[in-house]
Amino acid sequence: MKLVVPKQHGAWAMLIVPYWLEAAASGISWMHIVVFLTWTAMYLSVYTGISAWKFKRHRRRRSLFASFSLYTGICAVLAIWTVILYPAILLVGLAISPLFLISIYYVKTKNERSLVNDLAAVCIFSIGGLAATIVGQGQIDRTALLIAFISVLFFMGAALHVKMMIRERQNTFFHYYSWLFHALAVVAFIIAGYPLVGVAFLPGLVRTIAAYRKPLKILQIGIIEIINALCFFAIMLLSVHIYF
Repeated sequence: MKLVVPKQHGAWAMLIVPYWLEAAASGISWMHIVVFLTWTAMYLSVYTGISAWKFKRHRRRRSLFASFSLYTGICAVLAIWTVILYPAILLVGLAISPLFLISIYYVKTKNERSLVNDLAAVCIFSIGGLAATIVGQGQIDRTALLIAFISVLFFMGAALHVKMMIRERQNTFFHYYSWLFHALAVVAFIIAGYPLVGVAFLPGLVRTIAAYRKPLKILQIGIIEIINALCFFAIMLLSVHIYF
């Protein structure tokens, strides 16, 4: 059986970055790896489950269902272990449940490219990262919520940029909106007393201005987004060490 693995670089970045930033802020332990594997299995289970629901071709659906079954089984085993050790993680699951319903609605209406759906996905992954804080220190504090908020802003900016480069390429207003969003993020964190966090948003601002009306291919856009996410992650790790 060939497992189905998503090729969405944005989703993988959202899965990894918020979680490990929260882990770094709360003190990394080996259990963070176990919970991250649980979180990853849950993402793969949901992805393959929704994809199987959408596809009509029998052979493709069979492959997706096989992957879905495996990922769901792994997720169930790891999730039971995780919840026994950290029952407070159920609160994180409860918080993201309504957002899952929003995503399902947009899948059902075949409008997955909606900006609202993007925001729901961003919030799911950023809030899900709070599980790392529970593992590290047993509770969610102000620092954890701030990191989650910063993650939401970063990935929302990424969603705006990708739309600007693909679906809204000819929409000048959308370009200005993306530039303003990134510029405000940089300025706001500098004014708030977190200049290094502002710097973490700076590569995103530079790339969204530099890419204006550039005829970039989807692969090129994806590579740039990966580089931007790596820059953000590296600078935020330093910010976590200094500020949090």
